[in-house]
Amino acid sequence: MYADKTLGGHFKEQLETIYDMRVVIWTNPVSNHLADGKLVIHKWRWVVERTISWLGNNRRLAKDYERTLLSARSFIWIAHIRRTIKRVFR
Repeated sequence: MYADKTLGGHFKEQLETIYDMRVVIWTNPVSNHLADGKLVIHKWRWVVERTISWLGNNRRLAKDYERTLLSARSFIWIAHIRRTIKRVFR
């Protein structure tokens, strides 16, 4: 998982131990920050923005209706499966 400096520290350690995932904290200038007067865009930002946009197209995921993390995660999986099926059978 790629994250910025705000997700470092204890939260990063929890993600790595509980979910057994590798967390990469970017310390370079993050997108929408000016470095030497030029706009710097993060290398993987478009992937994150595109994924959030796809999830936002689902009515159930447009707002935070879910009470549990399991149900929210399930609807995210369903949204990705639905999108993949639509793409395959076009």
